[in-house]
Amino acid sequence: MRTRWLKNLSVVKPCWICLLIPTTMVEDAIDEGFRELGYEPSVHNGVSMYTRITHDSWYIPWQKTATLIDQLKIGQRLQVAIVPGDDRPSFEEAELHQAEVGEIAAANDQVWLIEALENEQLMCQFMPVVDLNGSIFGYESLVRARRTDGTTANGGHIFTASRILRIEHLIDRHLHELSIRSFAAQKLPGFLFINLLPGFIQRPEFYLGGLGDACVAAGMDSKRIVLDCSNSENPRDIQHLKSIFKFCREKGYL
Repeated sequence: MRTRWLKNLSVVKPCWICLLIPTTMVEDAIDEGFRELGYEPSVHNGVSMYTRITHDSWYIPWQKTATLIDQLKIGQRLQVAIVPGDDRPSFEEAELHQAEVGEIAAANDQVWLIEALENEQLMCQFMPVVDLNGSIFGYESLVRARRTDGTTANGGHIFTASRILRIEHLIDRHLHELSIRSFAAQKLPGFLFINLLPGFIQRPEFYLGGLGDACVAAGMDSKRIVLDCSNSENPRDIQHLKSIFKFCREKGYL
């Protein structure tokens, strides 16, 4: 169940940071340190839970919390939960979202992607696709992101970060729609090649619905879109993969 700890975290505000530690391990320095950072304690079945709400992105107050955890050398004793919402989460809800401190630290290193989403700094570049005669008959959409430090992240960096943050499905769907809007805005000729990650798709009518909406909004014929399934996916359920392709073809995609 820990895979849900960061569900839909992108751009979700406010949220709660919950620190869970066995009550028997709570020393005065730990209790005082968490309270000074704005955490409120409660006890549930022998586990102390310290909670605080943040109206900014969760990783801003997490910096000081991480420093304190490191100073107190209690990282191995703690579980952390990041729970979106206005209302204080219950102990059971915090348990459902809990993660190791190391997981939160890894996610914290990738928050530049959340910032890029919030600031609309994801962009698409288009690489020509040519036939054997060298004639351009379409363009492949390549994603890039502007970091706050001025550097540019490529697609590999973006999808690595999205996997760590566990927002791959959000990024994937967002980029589908961004590619169509950008392609139409640049008035490029031929076909638009978009990478498709079928591993996320359980209900294609829901997951790929944004493609159709984006086509209508951009005034683009869906028959100009080629969905390119990456062989790195290595799908195990071939019948499900076929059903996804069947749905795509029925909607006019190639």
